[in-house]
Amino acid sequence: MKSAASGPAGAMISFREGLETLPRKLAAGIGDVRTGMRATRILRGDSGPVVEVGTARIHARQVVLATPPEVTAQLLEEASSGGSAPLAEIPWAAVAVLSLGFRRQDVAHPLGGFGFLAPRKESLRLLGCLFPSEIFPGRSPTDRSPFGLSRSRTDPEALEIDDAKLLQVALGDLRRALGVRGEPSFVRISRWPKAIPQYEVGHGRFVSLARRLEAGSRGSTSPGIFSGGSRCLSASRPARSPLGRF
Repeated sequence: MKSAASGPAGAMISFREGLETLPRKLAAGIGDVRTGMRATRILRGDSGPVVEVGTARIHARQVVLATPPEVTAQLLEEASSGGSAPLAEIPWAAVAVLSLGFRRQDVAHPLGGFGFLAPRKESLRLLGCLFPSEIFPGRSPTDRSPFGLSRSRTDPEALEIDDAKLLQVALGDLRRALGVRGEPSFVRISRWPKAIPQYEVGHGRFVSLARRLEAGSRGSTSPGIFSGGSRCLSASRPARSPLGRF
């Protein structure tokens, strides 16, 4: 009798030249891609959505909104007669991300995995740590080990302290968890106040509202508008747009 496989199935994949490969390829296929432009609102037109960009108006057959929920709410405010406003109530988790590199000889742990999540009982202030050099080939010199570390809103103080203190806290955790010695060869710190939308109890009302806005039910907005982005408005939604589920 075959024993069940242990651990999660599947594999982690990426592009050889990094994730920017995907949008670059999409842009090349589309051809007419305009950046550095800010949409201010989306109105209902006779034949579809009308996007206001500065003083110009773009008449579209379809619009895909890959924007944060509060931006989506603002863009559709007039077209939905204020019905899009509740989208701005979706809560977010803030995250601070530290990218650090060390000489391989200064890391006692054998690594050999994708990284780790830190349970609270370990008393680490890190939310987790990724090992990019172990996940994807060619991401670092063979004698270097880059780490990606994150901290969440469950540790609000860590998101407000200065970079120097944040780095020292992270190094303390890495020394405990992985036996890291010495100082990092490179450091990059990024703070994302709205990093991860939270699917809290009652989130279904936001998904239902997004569906209504998409479908144009009760005259809320024009057909041809689809929501995507961080999936907080398209979770568990069947593929309905010509672009499929995204």
